This record gives sequence, structure tokens and C-alpha cells, in this order.
Amino acid sequence: MPMQFAYSPLAWGFLLVLVPLLIHLINLVRHKRTPWAAMEFLLESYRKNRRWVWLKQALLIASRMLAMALLVGMLAQWLTDSKMFAWMGRTSVHHYVILDDSASMHDSANNKSAYQNGLAAIASIASVSKQDSQNHLLSVFRASKVQFAASAKSNAEIRADSVAELLAQTIPTDPSGILTKINSTQPTSIEASVLDSLDVVSRLIKSSEDQKSIVYLLSDYRSKDWGNPVTIRQRLQAIQGESVEIQLVDCVEARHENLTITSIEPRQEVLAAGVPTMVNVTVRNQGTTAARNVSVRVTAVDYSSADADPKPSDRFSGVVTELPPLLFERIEPGESTTRNVQVVFPKSGSHVVQAELPPDAIGPDNQASCVLDIAEGIRVLLIDGDAGGKHSYFFESALDPGGNARTGLLIQRERPEYLRDSDSVALDNYACIILQSIPGLDPRALANLHRYVSGGGGLSIWFGDDIAMNDYLRNYGTWAKPIPGAENTLPLLPFGLTGPIELGKEPGDSTPDVLAESHPIFAPLLGLSNSPFQFVRIERYVGIDTKTPTGAEKLWKPVASLRNRDPLMVDYPLGAGRVLIGLTSLDRRWSNWPQDPTFVVAALKMVGYLASFKLPETSRPAGTALRWDFSAQEMLPETRLVLPPSSLRGVRPVVQINAVDIGENSLQADFGVDPEATSGDSNRALSSAGVFEWWGTSIQGETKIKNSARNTPGVEGETERVTPTDLARNLSGVKFNYRSALGGVSDVSLAGLSNRNMLLLGLLVALLLAEQWLAWSASYHLPKRS
Repeated sequence: MPMQFAYSPLAWGFLLVLVPLLIHLINLVRHKRTPWAAMEFLLESYRKNRRWVWLKQALLIASRMLAMALLVGMLAQWLTDSKMFAWMGRTSVHHYVILDDSASMHDSANNKSAYQNGLAAIASIASVSKQDSQNHLLSVFRASKVQFAASAKSNAEIRADSVAELLAQTIPTDPSGILTKINSTQPTSIEASVLDSLDVVSRLIKSSEDQKSIVYLLSDYRSKDWGNPVTIRQRLQAIQGESVEIQLVDCVEARHENLTITSIEPRQEVLAAGVPTMVNVTVRNQGTTAARNVSVRVTAVDYSSADADPKPSDRFSGVVTELPPLLFERIEPGESTTRNVQVVFPKSGSHVVQAELPPDAIGPDNQASCVLDIAEGIRVLLIDGDAGGKHSYFFESALDPGGNARTGLLIQRERPEYLRDSDSVALDNYACIILQSIPGLDPRALANLHRYVSGGGGLSIWFGDDIAMNDYLRNYGTWAKPIPGAENTLPLLPFGLTGPIELGKEPGDSTPDVLAESHPIFAPLLGLSNSPFQFVRIERYVGIDTKTPTGAEKLWKPVASLRNRDPLMVDYPLGAGRVLIGLTSLDRRWSNWPQDPTFVVAALKMVGYLASFKLPETSRPAGTALRWDFSAQEMLPETRLVLPPSSLRGVRPVVQINAVDIGENSLQADFGVDPEATSGDSNRALSSAGVFEWWGTSIQGETKIKNSARNTPGVEGETERVTPTDLARNLSGVKFNYRSALGGVSDVSLAGLSNRNMLLLGLLVALLLAEQWLAWSASYHLPKRS
């Protein structure tokens, strides 16, 4: 293997070894002869001992030339590929490469991404390793592929041959052939970690201890991953050893400016056909300078009039409409700003809203989508304790006023017995349930309500004159206890009730009766300069018992309070749903709030908030598996899934997926649950961001479409990097070399080589001592006097 140096230009200094020889030749130049008896004697002595003198002079010149060579070698820092004694006799060198292919590796500068720099580093490692006589093996792992396998197998051991791009492949003289597969890959849009890959490599190293192992971690070394890498440090400490080297190869040259769409989601409102929906778009400045006048392109895709077949060659199969762009005037470094856009879909369907930033350093986080499953109407169930339904009038008027004022809500009023006689399937058809002035409920009805809310339903409870004092203490006391046989042990009410209380008012007290907290229900009203509840009067309210333990004392929080600081409205999470408790009545003897304009706003917001917990997902992080559950009595099992394209203008792949029977006339189609069972294009699509279009057929032959959005995690847009100094401190106890992949072959090829300056220094000192002895021995000395 050719000699290698950390500072190759200084290797020209080896020409200086000729200087001692040049000086010696100069000293041999003949001078003018002058007869001198003493010199004649010396010359005669020299002729008698000529061979011995020449030998000493030759050794002296050689020692001086070698000393000069050692000095230059120290300055240029000579590197070798083995630890001469520790690895003596090892004939194989195994290069283990872990390539970070998370979304942040899209980071580009000069039309070259960090991932491409990583691929170039792998090619450099392979090409340089063949410059010696040892047998070199190469194994390459992509972090995302190993992570997918680990998540699918849970605690099972991952087989290296199933996740490696290359496994123990002998590096040929021309390594380009074995690198074809890895060079055809691209970075993903997911958040990938190297932990699972380190586990796989660790097992391989332990199974081949007779080899010299060099582990390369090719990454962009972001602070989010390497700022406090406790687990990574533990994995590296387990790997390191006498025959193992660890090389950290940085694939990014510097931090770049970057903007990220961290979220796109609808507000907690009613999603119904013909009803305007506000979609929030949040942009974060991940750079170091303020971003000004950022324009975000917003697109709405309507699938209600889509064709019977998908359009793989188009960006979307639905009808695309460009919405007015969102303008972000200024976003400070490290700050997030939210703007909203209004969108209206006239018909029901699985529609899409997509936002897109202008191009910057990291591409995948510039685009994000959300799916709006728009229904013809949202069903709301009113349960009235009065046989004539007098308590429901105000909610019915506010939620469905009729005429041109379309709210998208379908109101249904029933008696309390309806909750007892209905099953869970029937109740699940309602977005939320509102109880008003209910004296008590049958245990079966109470269990049905508890199951409904725990599964994601929304429940609102209001009181009234139909409830006697004994009902508050006895019947509602049962609501504050766990439901027998329920999986969720939390009660339906987080506290007991003490009964109605009159709200007095001191003369001259101008404090409004209602004090709203920061909550989505009152969000449109809290931006006003004065309290919007100046004319709202609360005469009576229901007191709560906070002394009796229920197990849910710390879970509820007030949404609105009275002027005496007692709670008026309470938000209580129960399972996947919510219970909103209004501790008053809408009857005039209790409150005049229904006559105030703020009640209509709060009622609509309340239904939207409670219904939001039953809404299907609008988006998930890239890499999340997809699933479509439907009834076998409504749809055929054959489905098609249109995947995101592999490139910006590429054709979208279409895969055929047959749903499987999961019992009770239900079918389930899934994608990405088992990564090993999917093809290469499918694995690539699963780790990509974009819109996935499910296409199915109903029993009647009608086309059914269900969309799913997968977005790049916002943390992948963070550009703050850890410095080599901080990395050395964070990985204390781990012996490693930190290098840049941007130095090309000359830099990356140094990985795995050891600096021999200490060896050269020892040889130089020994050689200088020998040179001094030779110089003394070859020179003339006066004999010692007796």
C-alpha cells in the first residue's frame, strides 16, 4: 500500500534528504595542494584505514539523510492502515458503513445533497481499501431500512442479510459494480435513527472477531440527534475494542438556512359539505436569519367528482384548485408562525389540502398535506329531560338555524331511554351527544355513554329544573364512580355535585359573571379588547364536590369560571374522547346566556371541539403504515393504492391490495405493516411524504376513495449542527475519528489509518543519538595524556 500522509503537500519535503549528501559532496571538492608534514602524516594514516573511514562516513551520511526523512514524515504525519502489533496476523479488514438516510440528508449545497456526499464517501472507502494486499470486505446498511425491520419485528432479532444493502462483500479491484445498488437509493422523508443499525453491526463484529473492523457512521450530525446521544454512546462503547475503529464521517459542510412546514391541520370545527373550513398552516424558521415575505402556495384537491379510475400520471386524481397564497411577512430564527386559509368543498368526500414553501436547503419539509373527510352533515344527538323538549330549543336554534345559514349539523332529539336501548354502533354514528336536565340514567345507558366517550366521542352535560336535590347527590353520585365492567376505570364525571347555588353580586361589582379561559371554544371571542360576556347573567349554577375522591381529580380543567372563581364549564378528558360539563342551565331562571350572541359562537365551537376527537386522521408522519377498514356488506375486498411518485415529475406507482376479513363483516386493507413483504418501490413509497390514494368499489359498483397524507416530521428540518468539540464531549469514553466527507478521496481515505508520529519521534531520537556517536567516532581526537 502506498505511503499516505495527513498533509500530503509536505511530502515534497522528502527531497531534503539529499541535503546531507550535497554537503558531503561539497566537502570533497579538491583544494589547492600545499606541502605540510603533519598533513602528510595524516593522509598516510588515512590511506591505511581508508575502508573503515569510508564505512563510518557512509553510515554517518545515511543516518543524517534518514533523520531528515523521519523529520519530514513527522511534519506530514505518516499514516498506516494497521496497528502493527495489535493487528499483526489479521488478513481481513471489514468495513461496516451505516448510512443515515433520514429526511435531513436531503440538505443540499452546490446542487449536491448530504446523501450524495455520503455515497461518494462509500465509493472512496471502497476504492482506497484496494491499494494494499489485505482482503477487504464491505457491508452497507441504510438506517431507515433497519429501523423499519426493527419496528415490524418488535423484540425479535433482525437478520443482517434481510436489511443490508451489501453484506460482507469482497471489494474487487473495480468496486463500482458492487456499489450500483446503494448508488441507486435516495434519502427518505422520515426521521431515522442509527441505533438499530448499530445493534446489527455489533452482532456481526462479535461473530467475526478474527477480522479488523472499521465502523463508519455517515450522517449530518444534527444537534437533535447528537446533542445528547446517551443511547448512541452506549452502543458505540459496546462496539469499540482493540480490533475495532469507529469513524464519524460528516456529510454536510455547514449549516444552511431552512424553512419547515411543521403542521397543516383543520381547526377543531365541523367538517361538512358546503361549510367553510379554516385550515391552519404553521411555518418554522430553522435558520439563523429572519425570513421575510415568505409566500406559501396552497392547493385544494376535490375528489367528489373524480373519475372511476386513478390518474397515476397526474399529481392528483382529483380536481385541483389553487387557493390564495399565504404570506408570512417575517419569521424570526427559531420561531413558528401560523396563518390560516379558508376552503369550501361543496360535496362530501375525502379531499386534500396541500401547502408548499419555495425551494430551500431541505426539500421534503417544504411540502405538507392534510386530508379532510367531508361529510354531508354531522349528526348531533340531543337528550332532553323534558318530554316536550323545551331544554333543546336553544341548542337547536344555534346549531341548525335553517334558511341560508348552513352549519352542516344534523340535529336529532331523543328521550333519555334512547341511550339505554341503543348499542355502541348506533351511538358511534353521532359526532357528539348533549344531555340537558337529565335527572338520572339507567346503568346500561350510563355504560353506553361511558363506552362512547372512551372511544373518542364527545359528551356535553347541562343541568336544569328537572333535577331534584336528591338526584344530584344520589344519581349523579353514581356518575362520579367507575363503571362496573368498563375497561376504562375513570368515571363519567370527575367530581361529585352538591346541587344548585345562587350567584350573588355585591353592589358596585362590575366583574362579568363569566370569565372565559384560553380554550378552542372561546378562541374567537378572546381577542376582543373588552369582555364579550358583559351582558351575560348567571343566576344559578351547580356546585361541585372536590373533597370526595374520584380518581380523576387532576384531569379536569375549567373552561370558564364565574366571578366568584367557581367553575362554570369544565373540560374533562376520558379515554380518547371528551366530556364538557356546563354547570348551569339554559333556562331563563338560571341564565340569560342563550339570548346573548356569544352563545351561538360558543355552541358551534363546542360541537366542533367535541366532534374533533372522532374525526379520522388528517395526516401522519412519513413512514407510518396505512390501513383502511370498511364493511364487507358495503365494499368489495379488492382495492388499489396510488403511491407518491419517486421524483417530482414521475409517474405514481399503483399497487393492488386485497383486504382481509377481520370478523364481524369487517374488512381491512393495509400497506407497510410488514416492510419485508413489500417490494422495492413500495418500501420507497412508505418512507416518502405525500398523498396516498386508496381506491375501492362498493357493492353497487360505485367508486370509493379514501386519502391518507404522510408528511415529513418537522424536526427533520432543524439545521443546527453539533461541533466536533461538543461531539467529543458528548461521546466521552468512545474512541473515534471525526472526518468530513467533503474532502473527497484524500480525506475519507484516511479513515481507518493510524498516525505514527510517536513511532517516528522515537526512531528520530534514537537515530540522532547514533549519528552523534558515528560523528564522534569518525572524527580525530587527541590522545589522552598519561
